[in-house]
Amino acid sequence: MPFATIALQEEELDLWQPVTRSQFEALIAEDQARIEACVLDTLGQAALAPGQIDAVVRTGGSSQVPCLGAMLERIFGPSKVVQHEVFRGVAAGLAIRAAELS
Repeated sequence: MPFATIALQEEELDLWQPVTRSQFEALIAEDQARIEACVLDTLGQAALAPGQIDAVVRTGGSSQVPCLGAMLERIFGPSKVVQHEVFRGVAAGLAIRAAELS
């Protein structure tokens, strides 16, 4: 059974815990529900239907969580969900915003 390991080492703490995908998804289920509600609320506030969205760009480490990608594909359709600059996109956006503020 595939798993990832959560490891945390501090002065008085040495934690090492294997976690399966299903365990991880159960742990983040409430967060996923909140993310989905936020996506749907954002669409509603913009008065847009999912079919009116041309592309949904997945960027940043959390966007690589399979159940979150599947949720986006379910809402918008698999052909609209794309990955771009997965680990550089967030930093690039922050750099652009910092330049705007300075």
